Amino acid sequence: KIFDVTGGTEMFEAIERHSDRKAREMGFDGANEEDFMDFTLPKTKKAREKFDRIIKAADQHIYLYGFEKASIANITASADVATGTFYLYFKDKLELYHYLLDDYQRRIREYIKLRSIGCKTRYEKERIGLIAWLEFINDNPHTYSIIWQSLAINKDLFVNYYKNV
Repeated sequence: KIFDVTGGTEMFEAIERHSDRKAREMGFDGANEEDFMDFTLPKTKKAREKFDRIIKAADQHIYLYGFEKASIANITASADVATGTFYLYFKDKLELYHYLLDDYQRRIREYIKLRSIGCKTRYEKERIGLIAWLEFINDNPHTYSIIWQSLAINKDLFVNYYKNV
């Protein structure tokens, strides 16, 4: 359960809809849009299965070993795909990390939205939203750990993540 980060077709559709917006929002100072979030989403079912395995393996490795020590070679070996397959989807490990952050953000928002259905007041929405966030983090502690690693990777990445939550 902890490492189930695959989202199926809905995830790909959601990412496609707002990846351009996220690319603009998640930039570093002085970076160009083409410097990040330029990943390629798979088109076939078989390719999506490989992509999902890469994401799951990256989630595990970055959680267990940290961003700096997690290597593309180890991620692809765990995903049981060739290293070249990684580069079909991402230009580097940082781009993969951006994808993970974007996916976490989407999943957390979705979870909070579902939990706050039926709330009548702003106070109730905020209260239930905070409880939902804590539940999500409790059920997915690796997510919180990986998000906080962004502070060590690049402070702007961390700040932008929380600005956009």
